[in-house]
Amino acid sequence: MSEFVPDNGVRVTDEMVRQWASEAESGFEGLQVEPFEGRAWEEVETESLEPRTIRVSASVWRLIERDASRQGMTVSAWTRQALTREVTQTLKAS
Repeated sequence: MSEFVPDNGVRVTDEMVRQWASEAESGFEGLQVEPFEGRAWEEVETESLEPRTIRVSASVWRLIERDASRQGMTVSAWTRQALTREVTQTLKAS
């Protein structure tokens, strides 16, 4: 039996995957899905994302990876959130 541990730390086993596949193949019996238009999250203006390169020490990178994992998010999402928070606070202070 193999096991996968995603960034959020919740272990996923072969048995769990088999169960999910079975539920999906049977059409999620008993569940009603209500279609909707638009995004599933609040309407916000979005811009396309572009890759950027930053230089950080290995120890800082490990801290970022650890905290991102603790929060159940990717390192990219964590970095975007931290940068946005910092620049927003800086702009409010000036």
